[in-house]
Parts: sequence; C-alpha cells; structure tokens
Amino acid sequence: MNFSEEVKTTLWDLIDGMALNKSNYVVHPSKDFSRKKKWDFSTLMKFIISMESQSLKNELHKYFGYTTECSTNASFNQRRAQISPDAFKDLFFLLHHTITITLIFTKDIL
Repeated sequence: MNFSEEVKTTLWDLIDGMALNKSNYVVHPSKDFSRKKKWDFSTLMKFIISMESQSLKNELHKYFGYTTECSTNASFNQRRAQISPDAFKDLFFLLHHTITITLIFTKDIL
C-alpha cells in the first residue's frame, strides 16, 4: 500500500472512530443523527471530504452511482447543518497527529 492509500485508510478509520462518539461532534447531541437515514455521520463526513469541484447535485449523483436512490440537496444540507465545525478541526488534528506518529516510528520521514 502506498502512502496516499495509507493516509486515506487512516482518515476513513478516524471518521469511523468519531462516529462511535458522534455526540461530541454534532450541534444537538441528544437528537442529531439519532435516527437511521441515508446520511449517517460517517457517510456524510466521508462524502464532504471526498467532494471534488462539481456541483452538489453532480457530486450526489456520482456518489450514489447515478441511481434513483440519490439523496437531494436539501437532505444533504439539513444533515450537514447538524455537524459541528469543530468536528472537521478535530478530524484533521487527529489525522495530522496519527500520520506524524506513523512517520516517526516507521522512519519513512527520511
């Protein structure tokens, strides 16, 4: 596995770990992401991070495989509003810390 694949795998693992404690990363912990819907916490975080420079509708279609099961812009925006901005800050801090520790202990930094 090359370095970019390791970083992506680490990022996805960190998001899955955050999903286990999602109450720390949402605006209203008692009700946000409490019901099962298309956009669970980890799916939404991964989608936001993997978005490219296309319109939201095109990104949604691409993500859901151009099927009729595609979510709407409104459902995405409603769920996105439930995530605290600190969630992304914490995620990137964790990623930086994890990658730095990995590089130091595996001596890939040279």
